[in-house]
Amino acid sequence: MKIIGIDIGSYKIKIVEIHPNSSGGEVTHYEEHKLSQDPNKDRQIEILDFLRNYEETQDLDGVHYIVGANPFQVAHRKLSFPFKERHSILKSLAIELEDNIPFSIDNAVFDAKVLKYTQEGAEVFASACPLSVVESILEELQNCKIEPHILSSQTLALTNLLEDWQALPPDVKNIPTTPKPMEVILNIGHKYTSALVYRDKILTDVRSFHWGGEKLIQAITLKYKITLPEAYTNLQKNSFLLIQNEEATEEQISYSDLLKNEIDKFAHELLLIFLELKSQHQVEIGKIYTTGKVSSIKNFNPYLTQKLEVATGPLSFNPKSIQLSTDHFDAQSGAVALGLAIEGLKKPRNPATNFLKGEYARQNSQFKYFKEKWGKSLAYLMLVIVTLTIGGIIRDNLSTQMIDEAQDTLKNQAKSVANIKGARGFQSKIKKYINDQKKLEKLNELQANVDKVNSAMDILGQLANITPTGKSSGINIKLFDLVDETLTIEGIANKSFSLTNFENSLKSLSINKKVIKKSTQIAPTTTHKPFAFQLKVKRTEGGL
Repeated sequence: MKIIGIDIGSYKIKIVEIHPNSSGGEVTHYEEHKLSQDPNKDRQIEILDFLRNYEETQDLDGVHYIVGANPFQVAHRKLSFPFKERHSILKSLAIELEDNIPFSIDNAVFDAKVLKYTQEGAEVFASACPLSVVESILEELQNCKIEPHILSSQTLALTNLLEDWQALPPDVKNIPTTPKPMEVILNIGHKYTSALVYRDKILTDVRSFHWGGEKLIQAITLKYKITLPEAYTNLQKNSFLLIQNEEATEEQISYSDLLKNEIDKFAHELLLIFLELKSQHQVEIGKIYTTGKVSSIKNFNPYLTQKLEVATGPLSFNPKSIQLSTDHFDAQSGAVALGLAIEGLKKPRNPATNFLKGEYARQNSQFKYFKEKWGKSLAYLMLVIVTLTIGGIIRDNLSTQMIDEAQDTLKNQAKSVANIKGARGFQSKIKKYINDQKKLEKLNELQANVDKVNSAMDILGQLANITPTGKSSGINIKLFDLVDETLTIEGIANKSFSLTNFENSLKSLSINKKVIKKSTQIAPTTTHKPFAFQLKVKRTEGGL
């Protein structure tokens, strides 16, 4: 079995493969695919092509795919319930979130991550995802021939890298009088940033806003008049922020100030969020941790520390019970993909956040494939079987009834027509009567056919009608031979007699209007010439 976490970003697709084991899981493969930034190319087609090619390398039965909705596709709210049972919490989510989410609860699917249990009940992190988003993601993956086992949240997937994902939620009975400062984890992506807020090692809040590495790339593109791919390469390899401008060239200062100008906007957004968090939770921000490729810019964290006046450093994580067996894993880019893969390892006591519920719940792949391919055919087959079974029973009953009625009718007719009396030997008498009637019918047919046949005399009469008569004709037929339909005539005629005209006259007797000249044994004389003709004549009544 293999669990695959897929993070479909706006700049890269990240894939993490985990093989479950007795202690947890082992990361065996990490893969990235950079998406084209050419505005003329269809990004959805590129994503589809890459994922379809990747899916073809996997075993359908041994793979669980885990994907996540991005932060702006999911609404998160922290809620408290006076009970601890998970099924009761899930039933109550829609009512509790009705006035707290920016879309209708009738068109959304819900799930909850239990943060902790208290003496009063449970605190949970509720998540809601619009059905349209679920359908869109499933349709996109279906086009790639991928059927996910879990559709989670990219934001909450990061919590698997920071928490004990195998353990039950903590049972907190004594609330500290002096809470510790909050810690903020910033996942800075290509287009947006997610902030996970922790308090006493428990997730307290989640915020997301539109700012990412794309802002820096666009600034570099406009400043230096280069393409987006060139700007990204420049940002990835040569980017830096100057903490002090001493000993720096004008070009370096200009480049650093260009990036600072955009990062200052980022810091401003964070300050507004921090003010709101402090007001809401009455606790200061104690530490900030950053992840994502932007955070790898030289002096990014020190500069952010200056702007926010809060200690900022890179996020270092070592997920519990997860072994990294590949040297290619990029912790800055692959954090979300790894978190999604861990979602697939979770047990029911601390389950994954999953929006595939109800009609979207995943079925057994083989059963679903069989159902989709043969379901309609099987339904028609069952209908045909039932129809044939009922029809067969009805037909059998009707046939039996009709046979009985037919036998009675035949017996009555036989008695009246054949004048058969008595029941003994009834069937043999009927058969003898039928055979006698058939013989009589055949004799009548033969008699009728004989009456319709033209005899040799009839044919001879027809020949006489077309042959010139009298001594002046000079024709003398010496042989008249009729076999079935073949008529052969031989004779002599005066040398002045036109055999051609005679031959044409014979054609009127021929069935196919043809007359064949034949050789003859009659010798010519000084006054007569021999002839022989063969033709087909009609023997049945109505002949020519």
